[in-house]
Amino acid sequence: MTKIPRTAVLFALLLLAAPALAQQWHWFGPYNFHEASTNLSMNYGSPSPAARFTTSAAGDLQWAYMGLDLPAGAMIDSVTLCYELSTTSTFISTLRFSDMDAPDVAMVMLDLPSDLHSPTPVCVTQPVGLTTPQRGLLNLGLRLNFASTAHYVEIGAVGVLVSNDAASSTGERIAPTQPRLLGRNAPNPFNPGTRIEFELPAAADIALEIYNVKGERVATLLDGVTPAGRHHVAWNGRDDAGQEQASGVYLTRLTVGDRVETRRMSLVR
Repeated sequence: MTKIPRTAVLFALLLLAAPALAQQWHWFGPYNFHEASTNLSMNYGSPSPAARFTTSAAGDLQWAYMGLDLPAGAMIDSVTLCYELSTTSTFISTLRFSDMDAPDVAMVMLDLPSDLHSPTPVCVTQPVGLTTPQRGLLNLGLRLNFASTAHYVEIGAVGVLVSNDAASSTGERIAPTQPRLLGRNAPNPFNPGTRIEFELPAAADIALEIYNVKGERVATLLDGVTPAGRHHVAWNGRDDAGQEQASGVYLTRLTVGDRVETRRMSLVR
């Protein structure tokens, strides 16, 4: 039996167990991960769609990060991590949440009561108790500990259980009947470029920008008064200086007056 069906069963059981009213799961796939330590390398496993991390130097303090786009002002009750290790001597020891507006400052640092050592696919849940920031944009860091350069860590999906999920992921509370202005980009994942769609009910002064998961602005696609209607803007995977950007997760941010909306997208080179 392959890992895919076993992982799918775990996800299904977790989703069925989720409360239906006051809480809601938000799931993020492994394509949202990126390596933050210079010794780390990341590839996507086959046939399992997991992010596989290896290292060129064994040891501690090697971090992998994922960008999270969550409702603003919501309580993170718990985080569920689905993973597998090549051996029990390599492990995951810490989860770290930080605001994308201040990525170097930990909002919550969770030293796991028991290090994660499982050599078979498993999903574990850890209580958090953190209120999401104004824009709802967080980094989730995993501290990886490698006993050998021959070992690997595979990360599957990450589930975040939030309460009071009435806010939008943009930092603004929006009535349920109010449609989103920013559409999804296509294709996604993409290489080398993608097309971003948005719609304005009236002419407005807007900004359409691209951010990386560290909260750094990469490119400004539009900045100024834009007429009403549906618009399509291309991004070629480069910054404002024309430099190609690395594979990873990026955020499209649309600002229309006091309203801000974001969408995630993945560049895969």
